[in-house]
Amino acid sequence: PVPGNWELNGYGFPIYVNIGYAIKPEPPRVVYKGVDPDYNPTGVYRTTVTLPADWFASLDGHDLYLRVGAVTSAMYVYVNGQEVGYSQDSKLPAEFDVTEQA
Repeated sequence: PVPGNWELNGYGFPIYVNIGYAIKPEPPRVVYKGVDPDYNPTGVYRTTVTLPADWFASLDGHDLYLRVGAVTSAMYVYVNGQEVGYSQDSKLPAEFDVTEQA
């Protein structure tokens, strides 16, 4: 489900550490500890949001932003089939101006 954490919804496995790293920090090959070196989980979150037509009138020239609370590594964001942006900053929020795509 969106919003959600795919590891807690039956895909992959939850990663939590309060000390150390969840990965072996041996650049350039960075792998999850205790997992096949080729393990690279990827996925797609997709949801539909329907906004009332009069809602856009209430924007009154203001921009519309999509805020994503966090991802583990990187993400591409699409709205109505158009790429809006890319973020690569583990577990930090990201915002995208989706005014034109909405």
